[in-house]
Amino acid sequence: LVGLPARGKSYISHRLVNYLNWVGVRCRLFNVGAYRRNQAAKMDKDKEDGASRANFFDKDNKNAADMRERLADAVLNDLLEWLRSGQG
Repeated sequence: LVGLPARGKSYISHRLVNYLNWVGVRCRLFNVGAYRRNQAAKMDKDKEDGASRANFFDKDNKNAADMRERLADAVLNDLLEWLRSGQG
């Protein structure tokens, strides 16, 4: 899901995954924001391009753009691995 912050995307996603798992459809939620927050926890908090700072989403911040791309690739790879493993 894509949209403005604080509009219920995560809430709806979690509820949908819970419901589908409850009715027997195996589902998993892949959230790039969660990956970013985990990465930010591992990073040095004083870095200028830290994943938890507002300038992380600045289009002129090339380091953050590279990190966003790497995070998107990591999530996609996890998704594909989950599908290939027969779990999805």
